Amino acid sequence: MADSEIEKEWAESKRIEEERMKAFHDAEAQKGHPENEAFLTPMKPSKWRFYSDPDVTIHTAEKLTNAGVIMSVTGVVLLIIGIVGEVTSFANKLGAGAAIIAGLPTGLGLGLIGVAMFITIPSLVVAIIVGAKNKRNVKSVIWAAAFSFVIIAAFFVIKSLLKI
Repeated sequence: MADSEIEKEWAESKRIEEERMKAFHDAEAQKGHPENEAFLTPMKPSKWRFYSDPDVTIHTAEKLTNAGVIMSVTGVVLLIIGIVGEVTSFANKLGAGAAIIAGLPTGLGLGLIGVAMFITIPSLVVAIIVGAKNKRNVKSVIWAAAFSFVIIAAFFVIKSLLKI
């Protein structure tokens, strides 16, 4: 009687061990080969060339163009603040100190507009080239760049018409 119980326990432990080994082999099969996992991590591109994936290039151009839009709007706002400060300091005859303080937002605004155009124009060109070559949709980049150009052009046209 003791022998039959020991044989049942031994058979049960052998069955459990076989199930564990089967589960281990299934888990190893699902995990995949370690060489395949190397392709899942994002590769850092070279510093001086564009990405090989056109979708990543267009997405990067879109992010840069959106940053250019933010800089353009901020630059125009700073230019308006500078103009208001300049007119106020001139009307109240506050002197050179007030003119310098009023000139700071103007200088920052012009700098931001310059950086925005330096970012937006190359991003737009690259997005159009990559989009045309790979038949991708680049409307978001074009619209963002157009918005940036229109904001800046409208400001300078209004400024020249008002002769401020």
